[in-house]
Amino acid sequence: MSKSRLSRTGDIARSEGKVDVRSDAWRPLIAISAMVAVAFWLITIRLTGSNLLNAFPFVSADGYDYLFEGYALSRWSEGAPLISFPVLRNPLFVLITFVDYLVGGGGYFALAVISGALFLLFFALIFAARRVSAPVPESAVVLWSVAVSPLAFFRSFILSDLLATALMIAAVALLVPYHQTGGKRWLVGATMTAAAAGLTQYYGVVPFLVVGGCLLLDSLRKRKPKWWVGAALIASVVIVLGIHALWRLALPHESVPFSWDLFALSLDMGGKYLNAWAFAFGGMLSVFLLVLGQRWRAIVGDPLRLGCWLAFLALVFGNFFYQWEDLRFSHPTGAMFALALLVSLGTRDAPRRSRATVAVFASSALLVTVIGLGIAPSSYWLPRVTEMEFAPGRTWLAGLLRAEQVDRFGVPEHCGEEAVFCDAVPLSHITDPYQQAILTGFKEATPG
Repeated sequence: MSKSRLSRTGDIARSEGKVDVRSDAWRPLIAISAMVAVAFWLITIRLTGSNLLNAFPFVSADGYDYLFEGYALSRWSEGAPLISFPVLRNPLFVLITFVDYLVGGGGYFALAVISGALFLLFFALIFAARRVSAPVPESAVVLWSVAVSPLAFFRSFILSDLLATALMIAAVALLVPYHQTGGKRWLVGATMTAAAAGLTQYYGVVPFLVVGGCLLLDSLRKRKPKWWVGAALIASVVIVLGIHALWRLALPHESVPFSWDLFALSLDMGGKYLNAWAFAFGGMLSVFLLVLGQRWRAIVGDPLRLGCWLAFLALVFGNFFYQWEDLRFSHPTGAMFALALLVSLGTRDAPRRSRATVAVFASSALLVTVIGLGIAPSSYWLPRVTEMEFAPGRTWLAGLLRAEQVDRFGVPEHCGEEAVFCDAVPLSHITDPYQQAILTGFKEATPG
């Protein structure tokens, strides 16, 4: 087949919503993503010891909740009374820690889910890029920026954000083939995935609602209403709110984590997030400007691409007006940024690759590598540009590779190697009242 005929064939395939004829080019990226996820699991699983609570080094305050609630549910399933939870976390990740305790509590299941979520995140991004026939080299740079981002620091922790983000991106990625072909199975899959994301963290359903809303409004504008999309949007909200309501009715608790009191139309977070986002996203700024400059007509003219950028902006504004400075909350924003870039790079009418384009993507790949693997902030939770230095030995990757098991509460000494917790563990050195309440709950749930 001649080159011109092959080119025409590729254009026709893309215009019909089919995958690029050169799909084999994506397989190495999928294989690398799988290897990264497996390596991540192998690195983290060596840190578990007899249980995550005592031995795993990456447990934050929220992680205590997830582990406690999973443990309490496992004890309840064995006949123990159910303890009231200080803060009732969203159901899906609590159920994951619950299953982990049912199969031994060593972290094998929970960390496998977290590692699987990392693969799902990369696979969903690749799936979307492949469906729109985005150029592989440029897409690889975007994927690399996600892999080495400073936001990767939070992936090692016992938190639900990585799973929520991966499901969130997968839900929007499934809307790509639906937008191209109209196949209802893609819409059903996207709806169920978005609902799962919303049951992990509320923000997980937001991009699906925004992108799906753009598809619905565009169909109404064209007087070809896609009522199935409207039904899917309503269904996702009903599932998320309905199951959350049942979850709260079923389990005793004192409070829930979501609070509208922390949202305020205030600029107080401006300087703080400019620091954090310069660190997290600054390496891709030139790519962002290039893609918007070259593709803005295609973005504005396509409801899917426009919806992805509006979903990104919705997450940005959610971060900005949520009055709690923490770079962790930008993890889903970074993933949505990557997805919006990838879907904007596709279509048969994309401009030809120029030397300027190659230079921008190559320099960005180098810059994100230096920032992600070379620059260390004083704190990843609250990064400030003035408190950063070039120190590869103190970056998130170095910390992950050098991490060792800890003995946080002396559980083996006071309770035995196989115990999760026991009444003999002293809490006199714990000064935080909330942490004391969680650990007291562990004591109450411990048999004997």
